[in-house]
Amino acid sequence: MLNQIKIDNHKTISNRDILNYFYNFEPRNQKLIGMEIERLPIDKNGFAKVYSDIKNGGVKEALEEISSKFNWTKIIDDGVLTGLKNGETTITLEPGCQVEISLKPQKFVKDLKIEYEKINNKITPVFKKFGITLLEYGISPKSTAKEIEVFPKKRYRYMAKYLPGILASSMMRETAGIQVAVDFKDEYDAIKKLRIFTKISPVMTAMFANSPVKGGKKTGYKSTRALAWLNTDNDRCGLISPKLFDKNYDFTVEDYMETVLKIPMLYISRPLVTSKTSVSTPFKKDILINGKITFKEFLKYGYNGFMPELKDYELHQSLFFPEVRLKNYLEIRNHDCQKGEMRYSIPAIYKGLAYNETVLNSLIELFDKFSYEDVMNARQNVPKQALKGYFGKRKIIDLAKEIIIFAKEGLKQYNDIKFIEPAEELVQQGLCPADLVRE
Repeated sequence: MLNQIKIDNHKTISNRDILNYFYNFEPRNQKLIGMEIERLPIDKNGFAKVYSDIKNGGVKEALEEISSKFNWTKIIDDGVLTGLKNGETTITLEPGCQVEISLKPQKFVKDLKIEYEKINNKITPVFKKFGITLLEYGISPKSTAKEIEVFPKKRYRYMAKYLPGILASSMMRETAGIQVAVDFKDEYDAIKKLRIFTKISPVMTAMFANSPVKGGKKTGYKSTRALAWLNTDNDRCGLISPKLFDKNYDFTVEDYMETVLKIPMLYISRPLVTSKTSVSTPFKKDILINGKITFKEFLKYGYNGFMPELKDYELHQSLFFPEVRLKNYLEIRNHDCQKGEMRYSIPAIYKGLAYNETVLNSLIELFDKFSYEDVMNARQNVPKQALKGYFGKRKIIDLAKEIIIFAKEGLKQYNDIKFIEPAEELVQQGLCPADLVRE
């Protein structure tokens, strides 16, 4: 079980300290469901709005007014406004100024809806005042990556220069998704859910494909967002490890940690110390590594005289972008942004699957027949074919229908079944949201 172990964040660390960091997770075993919704800030003509526009108002100016009007706390990173906070709910900015609303986890999907719409009703008029519409769609419809500046957060600038994939720039600047968080009760439960939710990720991506148009043109893909993620960074994006899919291999938290350790590093940060007073300031000095070493090598040798600290690992693992990420909850990341009631079908499905043991075991039995190669092939085909593709020898649409049946069964005790209905209605017609957009 994941126990609570206190670790000094500033001492030099070893492999064992990092493993203890994972075991330091105190599982949030309350059967809650969390949700993050990224939205695209566009002007009245559908083009991306900039971070700051003193004359006409930009995303920054809108956030400043929201903070002032509703008393939300500003989130400042090295002197830059990067978001707002109100209790456990945050509004933060992604690399292309996508506005991400992260909701406080709730027991029922209906409460996520209430919270989201309450926030939306407050912020929409403010953004509108600055000529900004927050679009609920998977990719920038008109502006391309070349026309969208990375907003001035150092982390994003480093990522923009480093990420090697041919569509990394598109992923960072153009795309918007919906993420869901689910609880686990112990290490066994965490790995069990990590494995199955990673395995079904191509089906879920297909079901919610919603980005067929970008740069004002049809792309030929149903999820151009998923295509961008496939071409961002093979080291840090995707399916974690083939071992996760091996039924005969007992994958553990330590295996997850080892995967993260083998990823090339981007940078580390240290407090900036003034020469006159030798006192740390709130600002940081960043040491760029740009993939020259992995974290495993950093643990062994250090880098240019700097030795590893726990905060370095925390930063490093936050730059790991698998379809499902392990924290003190599971973060499921592989869905295009959705509009209207369709957005709530995503957390509803995971709620139904995650918290009914019989349903979860039935889902695992259904997908146990598929290999790592089957998942990889489906993941490669889904951006173009969505529900019309194949998962091994099975049609993805048939698997989507079975997932919905399982989820509805799991939701009976929560009275949240109605939130699955928008997705179910489309799937029964053999459609995903992208099909409606293309028509």
